[in-house]
Amino acid sequence: MIHCDYHSPCGMVRLSARAGRLYRVRLLGAPRERKPTGATHAPGGLAPFVEMLDRYFDCEPVQCDPERLCMDGMGHFQRRVYEALAKVGFGSAVTYSGLAVMSGAPRAHRAVGNALGANPLPIFIPCHRVVRADGSLGGFGCGVPWKRRLLEHEGHVVRRGRLVLTDVMPVTTCSGG
Repeated sequence: MIHCDYHSPCGMVRLSARAGRLYRVRLLGAPRERKPTGATHAPGGLAPFVEMLDRYFDCEPVQCDPERLCMDGMGHFQRRVYEALAKVGFGSAVTYSGLAVMSGAPRAHRAVGNALGANPLPIFIPCHRVVRADGSLGGFGCGVPWKRRLLEHEGHVVRRGRLVLTDVMPVTTCSGG
């Protein structure tokens, strides 16, 4: 297993890879001071993921080939949720119930929340783009402050703990990609 720390404008990101696939992403503390964005040293197997983070934090849409992500141990439903979530692009958001519909399980919004809570690869599997129906941010495995920072980085407006609902991606537009 190889590791690398990435200084982002939103805080420290720790990447771990095994056998050329991204295995774990940990979002650590908030940025304490202005540091240059990027990794101090990216071992060869992590270089493509560091490049993706560079592009993401330069506000470019990034999509990682699912074959490059370690999905070992994930169930079928969890994979379906992550595949559907991959269609919610940079600067967009969807509700938990909308993602349940996109995943082919319209009544499973709580199960969707559980699948997102188990996401080992935040940013690359962009679970921060999922909010509650009332626009409140909901949970986030790395902490709600991270979720807010990532949403704001993507251009969303968050007021009083709620995403401005005009920024939420309607379910009907999600099926085409």
